[in-house]
Amino acid sequence: MKKIITVLVLAAMLLVTLGVSASAETYLANGYCQAEFEIKKADPANVKKDGIIGEGEYEKVEVSKDDLAINFISANCYLTADAMADTMEYYFSWDEVNGLNFAVKYDAYPVAAGEALGYTADQIMDGFKTTVEQGTPNENGVPMDNFCFNVGVVFASGWDEDANTQSFYYAVGKKIDGSSYLNGHWGQLGKDGNYEPVGGKDFEISYSGTTVTCEWSIPFAEFDFPGAAAGSSIDFSIAACAGGAEVEDSLESDAGQFFNAGSSWSVSLGQKNFLVQVSGDAQRARATLLDEMIAGPVVDTPTVENTTTTPDAPVTTTTPAPATTPAPTQPATTAIESVEVEVTDGDGNVVTDTDGNAVTEVITTIITEAPTQSAGGNAGGSPVTGDPMIIAAVVAAISACGVVVAKKRK
Repeated sequence: MKKIITVLVLAAMLLVTLGVSASAETYLANGYCQAEFEIKKADPANVKKDGIIGEGEYEKVEVSKDDLAINFISANCYLTADAMADTMEYYFSWDEVNGLNFAVKYDAYPVAAGEALGYTADQIMDGFKTTVEQGTPNENGVPMDNFCFNVGVVFASGWDEDANTQSFYYAVGKKIDGSSYLNGHWGQLGKDGNYEPVGGKDFEISYSGTTVTCEWSIPFAEFDFPGAAAGSSIDFSIAACAGGAEVEDSLESDAGQFFNAGSSWSVSLGQKNFLVQVSGDAQRARATLLDEMIAGPVVDTPTVENTTTTPDAPVTTTTPAPATTPAPTQPATTAIESVEVEVTDGDGNVVTDTDGNAVTEVITTIITEAPTQSAGGNAGGSPVTGDPMIIAAVVAAISACGVVVAKKRK
């Protein structure tokens, strides 16, 4: 008990040195949120609501802790809220299908900070595991956001001048055992007034120990930025909430009845959100949408053993050219020679005419001297003697000469 009192005294002294009284609910080092950053574009096919921050979905944005509003119900939980602020991680992207995509990851109940306040790890986990049920709608039919006193994430943007309040404010959560999703609002549903996200489709929340990961996509038109595209600037605030709320009750109830020893707190990027105490200088975070794409996930291409068999080279069969008689190296020599001879009968007797003279006839003979062939074969010159041209020439010569029968007197 002495240890707990000592720690609480030290915590109160720390709050005084930070310029925050024990009754204050918000500490913001910069006085007001000055966070400005750029958001790259994502392929909508890569954006999945599975409670896992995957490749190609978002790009992490570094936010200074000095721009985070640290909010708390009572001073004794400031150190826990401050420790949670050290664990905040923010991821963003945008696309034409889903609108603004973001993920928030944080340790909702840092054990070290809780133990510093005198609580055991079992007590801390018991408080974290208790989730406020979905609230009963109030007389105006709104479900409110009481579950955020335990675990929840709130997105807010826009401003309704007539009502002097934000035009868009919505909270989502999920029971620790995963049995159901939680939706909360106060009727501030943007210009169309019909926003109703579906758990597992529009948002998802996962738990790992006391670490919470929330993924959420909200169309630009829902929070007063219809037609937002590359080059547009948008502003908003995102509160990550935690605490040890055990029962649903009204805010007017005694803190001892509504909260356990851990009380409740939140850390908000941008002001005007859950538990944030605002002043006239309150600002939201401002982001500019870029046309630059976020690199998609790296797809591992499996190594496939090459089983392709290279076919054998086709066998080329060369059909030998038909054998030809080599061409002569010089033309054949052809001569016509006539010889006068005696005509004999079938018995070999010389035939005589009526005067007793031997009958003679002239025999004309065509003599062709065969051409010679060089050792190297045909040189491509004259045609061979068997060539049809030579045969035709010889026949023509014979026909021209004919047979001459002459009488010669002896």
